[in-house]
Amino acid sequence: MNQGKCINNISFLKDKPVAGKRIPGKLILLFSSLVLGLCLTLPAESSPLIQVKIVEQEESIGIGATGPYQIEDSEGRVGSFPFSPSLKVMQATPSGIKIDGVTWGKKIFVKPQGSDSLVLIGTLRGKRRYRGSITVEQEDNYLRVINQLPLEEYLYGVIKWEISPNSPMDSLYAQAIAARTYAFKKIEEPSYQEQLHHLSATVNDQVYGGFESEDPRVQEAVDMTGGKVITYQGDLINAFYHSCCGGHTVSSKDVWGGEDFPYLRVGPDKFCEKSPHYYWEWEIRRSELRRILFEKGFPAGIIYRLRVVSRAQNLSFTEGGRVTGLFWEHQGGKSPGQPMTGKEFRELINKWFGTDKLRSALFDVVKLYSREGISYFLFQGRGSGHGVGMCQWGAKGMAEQGYSSEEILQFYYPETRIEKRYW
Repeated sequence: MNQGKCINNISFLKDKPVAGKRIPGKLILLFSSLVLGLCLTLPAESSPLIQVKIVEQEESIGIGATGPYQIEDSEGRVGSFPFSPSLKVMQATPSGIKIDGVTWGKKIFVKPQGSDSLVLIGTLRGKRRYRGSITVEQEDNYLRVINQLPLEEYLYGVIKWEISPNSPMDSLYAQAIAARTYAFKKIEEPSYQEQLHHLSATVNDQVYGGFESEDPRVQEAVDMTGGKVITYQGDLINAFYHSCCGGHTVSSKDVWGGEDFPYLRVGPDKFCEKSPHYYWEWEIRRSELRRILFEKGFPAGIIYRLRVVSRAQNLSFTEGGRVTGLFWEHQGGKSPGQPMTGKEFRELINKWFGTDKLRSALFDVVKLYSREGISYFLFQGRGSGHGVGMCQWGAKGMAEQGYSSEEILQFYYPETRIEKRYW
């Protein structure tokens, strides 16, 4: 990581006269230590670049720009193109990426030529504009698109997706610092060399929508906190966050396993009670649940009962204990093997329906009942998301009560510091 300019050679002071006097060796040592400390802590001069995967598994895409742009491939061929209201079609072929009937290499770089020009990417889901430059890579018969841009400009396109831009400014400041920390830590991870991008533009990392997702209040929040990140004992933290904790945050170990980080707060949180998802209910037909389980490889007869068998930290549902184990009893016995985790069950249901039916793993299976001759399971739950780290509705609630962004971050990430890593 670029840490900014630094005096690398202190020896120029040794035995040099200053105003007719020689500098004592101890003073040189003291001065050297001070300068070394400054070198280690001075922020870098500018925002680092980040690589974001914005498209994958597409056989063809549209490409263009809001001004003139240049295309260069991995074999060194270069082409310049004027602005056009229509996009050029890029298609994956066995011999390379084809653009308007011309075959290029299997890796293409797209660079806008004007300082204010944006790259245009079109897919079946629509067309978006992006700051920075674009790399299109072919893998087998599919295209993957990477957006490279300064981290600060990336954040312009993130925050609006994660928290309402109409939220109090201090909650936007807190969100900007947390999102920057999450992304900056990804930049520093060595796994980048293997996957060729730092993070994706989806909920798997941080939702990023490009230029279309920018907002004046979001830009203000990013600019006012420029370069600020959250650290614990000098290192960047895993700045996890989620929509609504439902009244109780949870440890990362209980959700994903692995290490339990001391700076991720676990405990009651009264600040998110205004969230529309603080309480929720959802029901599913018994026959439909059976079909979902069966098609996912879990043989099941008529299901008589769903039963929560374990919760995070042995807390009750009312205390915020997220489901860590779930059994079902059916015609022929119980669910085989180990209980399905709450995370697995939630992901199974949400993927099946294509939306968040089970908004969190903080739920209870209330009852099996019949309506008009059809049997249903009723779920009651609280919160939305995994519940680890900063609760975004909680941050909004704290800001509405007058808490500063620093106080918000200290509440959700205790014993941490806010540092400025670049300006």
